[in-house]
Amino acid sequence: VDLATEATYLDNEATVAATLVPPPLSPTPYETFTPPPISLTPPTSSSSSPIAAIAGALVGFGVIGPSMVLSILALFFKPFLRRKLLKYGLRRLADFIVPDLTDDFRLMSVKMELLESFLTKQKLPRLQDVTPEMTESDVIVDIDADVLGSGGYGTV
Repeated sequence: VDLATEATYLDNEATVAATLVPPPLSPTPYETFTPPPISLTPPTSSSSSPIAAIAGALVGFGVIGPSMVLSILALFFKPFLRRKLLKYGLRRLADFIVPDLTDDFRLMSVKMELLESFLTKQKLPRLQDVTPEMTESDVIVDIDADVLGSGGYGTV
């Protein structure tokens, strides 16, 4: 192999390698990023109308209004609210919102009286002296019998 041939071969390889590698990107110093303009007005929907807003407000007041009135009455005017709810037949709602504690105490005292009467009926007799009242002379012992001993009220 000749030196000239080898040099030509290396030169050909260098040119092929140079064509395979892409050229480096040259940075442009004047290129800057600019963000898109920001709009200060909120996006609007084409389907919204003043009638929909008014209807939404009325529905909101229809839900929030009665609950606010009911909660204020429950906090500050309990007897009045209970009377009105019972008058219109809303006993369960009245018991839930404004429970009547006096009825509970009355019911509890009635239950206590029933319990006490039941316990007096079930009361066991206290321990009492059940020894028979008899004297020694009332006991007759057969002398002819084979008696091992006697004492107290009996014989063995």
